[in-house]
Amino acid sequence: PDLELADVPARRRGAEGRPGAPWRFAAGTNGIVHHLAAFPLPALDDDELDLLPLAAQVVGQLGAGALGYTAQAARLNACCGGLSAWIDIGAAPAGEGLESWLFAEVKGLGARAGEFVPLLPEALRAARFDEHDRLRELVDQALQSAQERVTRGGHQLAARAAVRGLGGAGAIAHRVHGLGRLAWLKRTAAAIGDGAACAALADRLQRLLARIAGQAPATAVIGEDQRLDALAALAGTAWKAAAGDARPGLAAPAPCAIGPTAFTTATQVSYAALAFRAPPMGHPDSPLLAVAARLASNQVLHPRLREKGGAYGGSASYLGAACAFACTSYRDPRLAATLEDMRFALRWLAECPDDARMLKEAVLGVIAGLDSPGSPAGECRSRFIADRKRAGPELIDPWRARALAADAAGIRRVAAAWLPADGGTIAAITGDAALERDRLGWARERL
Repeated sequence: PDLELADVPARRRGAEGRPGAPWRFAAGTNGIVHHLAAFPLPALDDDELDLLPLAAQVVGQLGAGALGYTAQAARLNACCGGLSAWIDIGAAPAGEGLESWLFAEVKGLGARAGEFVPLLPEALRAARFDEHDRLRELVDQALQSAQERVTRGGHQLAARAAVRGLGGAGAIAHRVHGLGRLAWLKRTAAAIGDGAACAALADRLQRLLARIAGQAPATAVIGEDQRLDALAALAGTAWKAAAGDARPGLAAPAPCAIGPTAFTTATQVSYAALAFRAPPMGHPDSPLLAVAARLASNQVLHPRLREKGGAYGGSASYLGAACAFACTSYRDPRLAATLEDMRFALRWLAECPDDARMLKEAVLGVIAGLDSPGSPAGECRSRFIADRKRAGPELIDPWRARALAADAAGIRRVAAAWLPADGGTIAAITGDAALERDRLGWARERL
């Protein structure tokens, strides 16, 4: 038996919620309930943009109200299973600017929901920034995590560095989730040993979080159906003091010309990336580029970079949130030769053979990535987040249909339109020895 494209359902099966304030999602969660809040990001200046990831990190990690951090941490541990916040910034599906949000969540046993649901607005709106030693700890933790990601996810960091010159969400991703963030954390950790500098950082963080969390959020509750009405009432009461409407959204940075860049450190291997501008998710070419990425990975990059070149991994990806297409290598003993193999993969796509089985395997790989199921609560959570970003079924179902209809002629067309083999922007995390060996006169930034 063989799976055919006709066997794939026309629509992805997902969670359905009841709209309202809050949204209500019924799911089998074994007594665990989730409460989420979503805040659109307002317009930010450069300093605030750099602070943004730290502002999300400190939610639930500081004291709140009359309680210091130690007492607040004990309170959270006693009544809930976790409270956190994160930043989500990506290109709008139609390409008209950004979808930029701060999401926050608390979860725990339904029997204790009355205790922990109110902790989410409290953690966002009454966080204490006067415990400066705790703030220094959080900056140090963020720095250590960012440094560890260089070896654990260097290919992703290289891809973000390669797309940073394309502007939009790609430029912001390098700054708030990539190597630009690592550089900012190093500078900040070194500066806040001084008490006045730490106090100034705390004050800026407090004002930024107040700007974001002072808006009226979109909210959701997830749990067994019989609990939802009570949960919704708790959430409504917790947020009833919400302030005004959303402010103007986060602006997209303009593109800028950036040449090949090597981010150097003490390493014997490289993480290389070759990136291209690509259309947003709502564009009809985007699913074809996702299939093209799978084809390039399966047919060219994996064999050439891993099997022959000795890299731990090599692949291509369509990055819809960043409006980019990127080829990357992971723990790679080569550098210049790897980039030549990536360009060969692009030339191969421009002449993609009419091989039905090869194409079917690539399409099924793309669909499998979309349709991989989550837990019951995870599916509800994903649907709430996707709807905020206008990336729900109204976007995904037509996107899937176009991916399922992909053919070799379409792959050749989008490769010619978006992926010139002699173009693209380059970035790599590597060592000085690799640059000297391959005689690459790139710009260098020391990690």
